Amino acid sequence: MKRFFLVVFLMLVAGHALAEAAPKLDPASIAGLWQGTFEPPSGTMRFDVELDQEDESWQATVVLHSEGGARVPADRVELAGDRLSLVAMQGAVVLEGRVDGDQISGSLRFPTSELDMRLYRAGSELAADMLRQAEEGLRALREQPLRLVRTGPGLDRVDAAALDALLALAEASFTTALALLHDGELVGEWFRGAEPHPIETMSVTKVALQLIIGRLVTLGKIETIDAPVYHYFPQWADDQQRAGITLRQLMTHSSGLDRGQPAGPIYQSDSFVQFALDAPMEFEPGTSVAYSNNATNLLAGVLVQVIDQPLETFLANDLFGKLGIERFSWVKDRAGTPHGMAGLSLHAADLAVLGQLALNRGRWGDQQLIDPSWFEDSFQPGSEHSQRIGLLWFLDYENEQLVGASHSGYLGQWLGIRFDSGIVGARQIAQSAAYDAETDAFPTFLSLLSDLPASHEH
Repeated sequence: MKRFFLVVFLMLVAGHALAEAAPKLDPASIAGLWQGTFEPPSGTMRFDVELDQEDESWQATVVLHSEGGARVPADRVELAGDRLSLVAMQGAVVLEGRVDGDQISGSLRFPTSELDMRLYRAGSELAADMLRQAEEGLRALREQPLRLVRTGPGLDRVDAAALDALLALAEASFTTALALLHDGELVGEWFRGAEPHPIETMSVTKVALQLIIGRLVTLGKIETIDAPVYHYFPQWADDQQRAGITLRQLMTHSSGLDRGQPAGPIYQSDSFVQFALDAPMEFEPGTSVAYSNNATNLLAGVLVQVIDQPLETFLANDLFGKLGIERFSWVKDRAGTPHGMAGLSLHAADLAVLGQLALNRGRWGDQQLIDPSWFEDSFQPGSEHSQRIGLLWFLDYENEQLVGASHSGYLGQWLGIRFDSGIVGARQIAQSAAYDAETDAFPTFLSLLSDLPASHEH
């Protein structure tokens, strides 16, 4: 028994000694700007952390350079000994690290991944070395060519000079992935870097959402898009302003719901659907048009209710599976609901397939996956207040004639279809600190598609 107490006593003494030996950091030495990268170092994924102390409490902001310099304020910051812990976006972003002089090493956790990271005190030699390596990495990335992955029968049916012009501008605008189809056949697929991989389609996700809703209407799982939203969210039934909002108005951006732009507050919420349900109104439903992320997030909430299985499972077994789309992912909020405004990652070639399905008016091979009437509705103005917006598609005109439909997304994601020439084009750019908003958005993509006429008339 005496031996037992002696062991316990020695353990307590040792623990006390270790506690005394734990470094006590001067808060003034921690405050300031820390410049970070992930391990192994990559110029494409850079972030900073700004730390400040006021009245013995810490504040911090994470700056994500690969997200266009997006600033994410921390909800909680703790410094215990030499350990730093930072929580942002209500737990969606967690940084944990050990402070050692001019560096902090540890991990940065996101909802779908956890990455080793290092932070270096701004102005230190370590930070200068990291920034130099990052700049070299960015330069090497931008110097990688947009290489041809494969071609198909459609290549012989487009104008060679017009294709060369499009490819030259795609190269100059740092395009990551490009896919072109003509009459449902591949013209070509191009990719910058190693092997092609799925890329986040950003707001072009809304086109996929539109096609999924069309499929559910065809299957009878959604009776009509003229149904009021309160059929799915009864809390709006007694709301005088919101009770009359229909699914159609959500899809034509005429619901009056707050736009949800910038989207930072949405991403910080636990539930995108609840955020949309609580969003203020900008105008009376049906009296105007305003592009709304909140409206499309509500539509995603409707999908969850009418599909009796996870969305990815439904897509793999039904719409995407029938289209041959195998590699995809869809980001969810912390409540488990897929995002409606963005979040779908696809290969460029598979994104083009979605455009081809729309161009085919819902037919794929010998299957009519979506009723043709859905597209008659989709490709006409959805409101008297805008000739440009159909059902989650933007309508493209030349000389006052409807010639196609398209959707764009953050960073310059594009999906365009041309009714007049049978051309489908998908352009993607991966999130990267190498992105330059002044040169890389590729705003002329749709007009260049129009310069790819087929050698025969439609």
